[in-house]
Amino acid sequence: MAAARQMISAEPHGDVALALLRRGELAGEYYLGPAATVNRETVFPVASVSKWVPAAGVMQLVREKKIDLGAPVARCLTRWKLPPSQFDLGGVTTRRLLSHTSGLTDRLGFGDYRMDERVPPLVDSLRAPRASAGQLASITVAHEPGARWQYSGGGYLILQLIIEEESGQPFDAYVRQAVLGPLAMSCSSFVNVSPGNAA
Repeated sequence: MAAARQMISAEPHGDVALALLRRGELAGEYYLGPAATVNRETVFPVASVSKWVPAAGVMQLVREKKIDLGAPVARCLTRWKLPPSQFDLGGVTTRRLLSHTSGLTDRLGFGDYRMDERVPPLVDSLRAPRASAGQLASITVAHEPGARWQYSGGGYLILQLIIEEESGQPFDAYVRQAVLGPLAMSCSSFVNVSPGNAA
């Protein structure tokens, strides 16, 4: 823990909450930032580190036989469709979205939303994603599905929509019930909330 604290303190890049677990037990913790706002209850945006949550939600629906990993995703998308492409859209499957091999070329890292900003509905984000660093991005299939690996945040937006379509629930409600709740992650959420009010 001392080495981690030294590294973090040497080049601070913002607020930090660090927990060290040993054999499943809390062995140490360290916070960097205003004492009144950074503590074990502080809510942080975790960006792409959160991709395991929709992946776990998808796999829960696979276990329930509501999602077929190898089926074209176009079969279950009703509120948004993949844009036309020279490549076979039937090759865009849930398995390939999960593994960044679907042929999508958006390379999306998403721009954060401020706590006081309204996060657009999922379908609006698919139509006009908010990319980090202000670059333009579109979610399109520009490579042969299955032919190569390319990072795609847009693919995970599509997975969120698939979860909504197949579970019949909003994405945040489904992952709270199916993933975060069972793991007792009571301070984690996909809703833009004020600190201390995470669901």
